[in-house]
Amino acid sequence: LPHPKLVEDESNGSMDIKNLEVTVSEPFIKGFEEHGIPPEESLNEVLTHELTHFMKFPGSVLNVLRLQKSAQGIADGHKVSELRSAFTEAQTNIYMLNERKHPATAKMRKAYGLPEGDSFGRLMYGLYQEVSGQDLGVEPKERSLTEKVKGALGIRPSDEERSLIEKLKDIDYTSKARETDNFRRFAQVLKDYQPPQQDNKQGEGQDGQGEGQSQGKGDGQGKPCQGSGNGLEGFTDNQVREGLKQFAQECSNPQEYEEVVRQVLNEGEEQESSGQQGQPTHAMGKRAGSGRGITQLADNFYTALAEKHAIPIRKKPMHKNGTLYPYSHTSFEVGDPITEVDAFSTPGILPGITKKWVKKEGEVYGDNESVPDSFLVIDNSPSMFMPTGNEVIAPSRRIYQHIVGATAISNAYLLNGSRVAVYSFGSNDHLTNPTKDREAVHRELRRYSSDGGTTFNPRFLEGVLRESEGEYDISIISDMDIRNLDRFVNAVLGIPQTHRVHLLYTENNSYVGKLRQSFGNRENVAILPLTCERDIQQITMGELQKSVK
Repeated sequence: LPHPKLVEDESNGSMDIKNLEVTVSEPFIKGFEEHGIPPEESLNEVLTHELTHFMKFPGSVLNVLRLQKSAQGIADGHKVSELRSAFTEAQTNIYMLNERKHPATAKMRKAYGLPEGDSFGRLMYGLYQEVSGQDLGVEPKERSLTEKVKGALGIRPSDEERSLIEKLKDIDYTSKARETDNFRRFAQVLKDYQPPQQDNKQGEGQDGQGEGQSQGKGDGQGKPCQGSGNGLEGFTDNQVREGLKQFAQECSNPQEYEEVVRQVLNEGEEQESSGQQGQPTHAMGKRAGSGRGITQLADNFYTALAEKHAIPIRKKPMHKNGTLYPYSHTSFEVGDPITEVDAFSTPGILPGITKKWVKKEGEVYGDNESVPDSFLVIDNSPSMFMPTGNEVIAPSRRIYQHIVGATAISNAYLLNGSRVAVYSFGSNDHLTNPTKDREAVHRELRRYSSDGGTTFNPRFLEGVLRESEGEYDISIISDMDIRNLDRFVNAVLGIPQTHRVHLLYTENNSYVGKLRQSFGNRENVAILPLTCERDIQQITMGELQKSVK
């Protein structure tokens, strides 16, 4: 890890997960000296706290999303985000107190104290003291007569807060095996908790520490702030992208995925808009997920799910073209042609010192084996979206593997620099012209019809294909219940630009049998199943023995 930085403008401490750099407020650390806590000990506590966030709570983008998903339906998304942040902070602090047993954790919390109006901090301090048995300055349920006479006042949870602490204390906060279940219990207890209004006013603008070291400035409203260790703000774009891909595999339907991801990625914007008197509160770094690639993964479940599948496609082989070009330097020798001297590397002609070019024969991609553009012809008719046979279920409510497969196929071409066109047919035909815009292609592949029959306009598509400037692969994704499909395929094979034809069926029916009879022996036509995830893993685009020219 890089050495931590001591700075003046941090509220206490934070960790940038992108470069693993921890920054700590020097005044914050030195302020504990008057409470008998050496700077080395308080600095070590802050560093350990931040590393615990990074390694355990939450530990990863996937874990943030899992926790958010587990509490769906308990409260609205914004409330769940707040509770998730509080939960991961509670996990970290309780781990520091009970398992790590850091000697400075309780002393630092007690020394720093809480503003009187920090209701949520009061609640959490009471919880930490209850589960650890250590003194964080929270008053016991009943003060002794001596304490009452002396007026000894610590942090005083209200009766409601004490009742909540009794319910919260039995949760096993540091158990990773039951983490999502424990967060649901935590959220159930606190879903209706609203700090008293008078506390809101008293706490405004004060530096609350109810959520522990990484939280920075509290908002005075009993709401856990979005600290550097509790959301996605500190993760790299690659870490967020990988977490989204992993999370997509765990969601039962696209709607669930996109709603949870939207809630988490919007947390940065919500925080910026929650500043008092129109001023945004401090947020660490840019809003998570602001990159274009991440936005696509967040907005389109099928884009994220297809990232799991890397469909192979034949690469462009290179051949010598007879052209020589300067490749590297070597020493000029007597007898070498003067035309090979690199006049810009050494002045004059001095054997052994002057440099000459070593030339290499150029290589180019062969025309006959290139990765062509792709035309995806996909069936959007109601029969493709009736898994039970009597009701159309939208792609947002159910995972359709043929959409995942089509999305993965489009990626295979786009990643090779080729363009992809989409002809979506059904009750309403729609053509997306050849493009390298991945978002537009993926969006079109999700098109579906809720009523009507299957209409297919072969003449229109043939006209589009004949106007293509270069060669292309054509892939037809359907249940193959299409009138005159075999005539259309024969017509397409007669178009000079046609390279290869892939027929991917979503149902193994009699129509597929007829296609096998017609094209099973054609070396440039592949007939492949696309009915489940395993089928996607076995697809290889372009692995045909021969192409039509």
